[in-house]
Amino acid sequence: MSDDDLWRRVVAELSGDPRVDIETFRVLAVGSTVILRGTVPSLRVKRAAARAAERVRGVGSIVNELTVRLRAADHREDEDLRGDVLEALMLDVSVPMTVDARVRNGLVTLTGTTQWHYQREAAESRTANVPGVVGIDNAVSLTQAPDAHAAREAITGALRRNAALAAAELSVETCPGGLVTLSGAVSSWAAHDQAVAAAWAAPGVTQVDDQIRVVAPPPTLSDAPNELSDRLPKRGPRSVLDKFFEYRNGRWFPRPAPRPLGAGELQTQPDSVQGKPIPPGDTWVGSAHLPM
Repeated sequence: MSDDDLWRRVVAELSGDPRVDIETFRVLAVGSTVILRGTVPSLRVKRAAARAAERVRGVGSIVNELTVRLRAADHREDEDLRGDVLEALMLDVSVPMTVDARVRNGLVTLTGTTQWHYQREAAESRTANVPGVVGIDNAVSLTQAPDAHAAREAITGALRRNAALAAAELSVETCPGGLVTLSGAVSSWAAHDQAVAAAWAAPGVTQVDDQIRVVAPPPTLSDAPNELSDRLPKRGPRSVLDKFFEYRNGRWFPRPAPRPLGAGELQTQPDSVQGKPIPPGDTWVGSAHLPM
């Protein structure tokens, strides 16, 4: 996929998200990396823009350089903002009372302890939605007693059960102290997030070293529109298409024709494909039917 194609897809996804005003920042695409630059009115919008870009197929990494520039009505004194944050945390049943917050110039530092990672994530997510917050430093620690063997068994089992993941492509390593290292490759950020979530959900995990690479899947016909791919059938077994066509340099091309016909041999165009008549004007290449 070209940089321009990826850029168009990301811009389309951002434009379709009602939480994001794409007019206030720029989008750059270099290889599989997407860079977001400019200003947004809140931390919530900054996070939403990054999540929208991650949803696009072909995106391997996000560089979020968006700056939060608060509206005048959203500015808070640090003590007032801390009070708003603590009130928001108390209203979330997922966040235990052991979580506290400090505020300096709009930057919130979450401190304290939780038993599970999802509780730490809930505290951060709730804080990000408080008006006046420009950034978050999540320093909440986990208190579970680590068990490296049990954690590895739980994580590998969760990866195998997940229909969105190819567990054979992922590696799990655990160390004493609750550290888990994930490595391997997945085809999307959605799959990446599910793998990381599976690791954090295991008992005793206190830290995850995320080394998973997001690798775009092989291009499909819709990824490389050209005069040939526009005429190829958009549905059907991929193995059938690969048998007669190959993808090179961003375009689809017919594979080399079979051996030349011998003397006296005739090649006739069949009048049907799998029992279905070929419409007049359509083309037959080798064994592939090309609709007009």
